Amino acid sequence: MNLKGNEDVLKDSKLAEELTESELERHGGKIVELAEKAECDKDLKCIKKGSSSLCRAKDSGIENYVECNRQLCEEMPEVCKFSVPFGYSHFCKCPLRVYLRKKLKC
Repeated sequence: MNLKGNEDVLKDSKLAEELTESELERHGGKIVELAEKAECDKDLKCIKKGSSSLCRAKDSGIENYVECNRQLCEEMPEVCKFSVPFGYSHFCKCPLRVYLRKKLKC
């Protein structure tokens, strides 16, 4: 999903279903910036319309990380380059996913 220079693309993404129009307007620039820098092996599947919903990552209070919810992940977190194993959990360090959870609670 190429978002560069085109925040209107966000309106056709899954985020349009998760966020209010006001939130999209306020945070769209940052979301686009983070998505472009993410270098996601999964082509930003988490925000594409038509794929399963955003994983329900939990804010564990650790800056720059959210905790993966294995039961709600479409794929096992071990296969994601942003996944960091810790004990019996996995933490996500994807800047886009962390921003969406910590700043927008989605």
